[in-house]
Amino acid sequence: MKTRLLVITLLPALLVFLVVGLTGAGNAQGNQHPVMPEATLFSISPASFANEVNMPVTIQVSDLSGILSATLGTVGLRNLEVISSTQITALVPWSIAAGTYTLTV
Repeated sequence: MKTRLLVITLLPALLVFLVVGLTGAGNAQGNQHPVMPEATLFSISPASFANEVNMPVTIQVSDLSGILSATLGTVGLRNLEVISSTQITALVPWSIAAGTYTLTV
């Protein structure tokens, strides 16, 4: 079985890091929704790896409030586990094609 090398390059210019949350707009009763803080990505490790095997990765961010999912391009990462307020682990599925991806959390 031939193993291909999957390279995931996360350059700051290519990196899109989104936190899905409430907008903070008030409703008809004047109540305010909390605004989710925007997180900053510090690192993903490893940044490149071989595919054809589920690969565990560790993602370091400034704040994990409200993080529910993570994707590389359109491929969802599996088994997201919050380790601390700034660190999560996940599995990159073995079937992901070789290439450069944008990480979205």
